[in-house]
Order: sequence, then structure tokens, then C-alpha cells
Amino acid sequence: MKLVISVISSEDAGELSQALCSSGFSSTRLAATGGFLCPGTTTLITVCEDEDVPTVTDVIRDYAGALSTPVSRLEQPYTPVAACGASIFVLNVEQFLKV
Repeated sequence: MKLVISVISSEDAGELSQALCSSGFSSTRLAATGGFLCPGTTTLITVCEDEDVPTVTDVIRDYAGALSTPVSRLEQPYTPVAACGASIFVLNVEQFLKV
């Protein structure tokens, strides 16, 4: 089994959660702060079988849109630059219990 942790924009979290559920994957949604993306991020935690990881990551790619981040440059201050829409971590799960 794998644990898929995705840090996404809070704007994308609702649709992504619904898309994962529609695809047969449940997830836990956590508010998050940190440096992976712009402020206003959400972390989704999903457990799946090893062979389902590509499906889960494809759903995340489809629903985590690319972000535009202002970056200060000498010639043009605060120029929007495209940034990734998600940071995805895939970890091995030794044991998964629902109690």
C-alpha cells in the first residue's frame, strides 16, 4: 500500500476531493501552511494500493491547476511566473487500519 500526500491550492481542494471520491479513493483533508505553494494550501492524504498510484496522481494532476506566483525581478517587479499546482509525496504504508 501507498500513502499519497498532496499539497495543493485550497481553491482546488473541494473539486479534487470529490474527484478522488468519484474514482473510488477516500482522502483526508487538512489545512496547511508552508513553503511548497503559495499561501492558502490544503493537504490531502490518500491511501491506495501500489497499482493505483498512477490513477491517484493523474486525478491530482487533472484537478490541481497550475498557479501563477508573483516573482520580483529587477527589470519587471512582481512578474507572474507559473508554478506547479501540487506537490505530491508517495510513501510506503506498512499497515493501514480503520477502527
